[in-house]
Amino acid sequence: MVHLLDNSILLKLKDPVVVGHTHADPDAVGSAYVVARRLNTIPSFDGSLSREGRSLIRFLDTEYELSPHVEGRDVILVDVSSREMVPSIDIEKARKVIVIDHHKNKINGILIGGENFSSSAEIVYRLFERGGFSPKEKIALAAGIIYDTFFLKNAKGETLSILSKLLEDKTPSYILSIIGKEPLSEKIARLKALKRGEIWSVNDYVAVLSHVGSYEGSSASALIEMGADVAVVYSSKLISARVGPSLHRKVDLTTLAPKGCGGHPHAIGCKNVNTRRVARMILESILSLLSEGRYVIRRH
Repeated sequence: MVHLLDNSILLKLKDPVVVGHTHADPDAVGSAYVVARRLNTIPSFDGSLSREGRSLIRFLDTEYELSPHVEGRDVILVDVSSREMVPSIDIEKARKVIVIDHHKNKINGILIGGENFSSSAEIVYRLFERGGFSPKEKIALAAGIIYDTFFLKNAKGETLSILSKLLEDKTPSYILSIIGKEPLSEKIARLKALKRGEIWSVNDYVAVLSHVGSYEGSSASALIEMGADVAVVYSSKLISARVGPSLHRKVDLTTLAPKGCGGHPHAIGCKNVNTRRVARMILESILSLLSEGRYVIRRH
């Protein structure tokens, strides 16, 4: 069942748990923060926060919980599209599961939102806009929108209109300063991903496979920013695969993800797998899809 813009079901909950996905990014952090405040609780996250997510939570100066106990409680999953995105949360034992998300969703629960929205933050804005937002809530939602639209590259006019109301006299650069600069180790990892990249092309699209010691997601983003349409980056522990805006209507990574992987249509992560083998398998699946059975796949 889909409740596109109905917050009444949330406001009726007693002692709910608001949970963002593991390795929570600014969209998960900002959205969970606002929802939790409206329900007089604190946000929770499954296990960890991304670097950008940690920077945002520090700015918001709020308490939060990691890997909360949910048995017998109402659970609100924020920016979560699959079971793999909350691996340590036993949602099967929850009393009720409600999902606020903007992706193709695979979780059995009540869905608020849907794929027509650019980010979970945009959904949360629509849910609670009548009551207005505090200055920190505005920053939280603006950060989520900016981050999940690839820094506005995928933002539609309606999304930009919402963002202008949230930013008021501030600029997107101000939000980026809050999310934070990369530490030296992350910069080096991103540059190594570029240096080690294995480049492929098919049907005028460019795909890159690379490996790093850490910062897989950030490194994959760097490859996309440098012009790749597809980036698959792995370490000994994790895989991050992403597609750029040119393929957002053509490739849904969740349909190509093998067991052990989960995430969004345009960005997935994998763990507890043979990372080198699975990363190449993901790359080959994407290349095969893009070849459409007639375009030549080339390695450069």
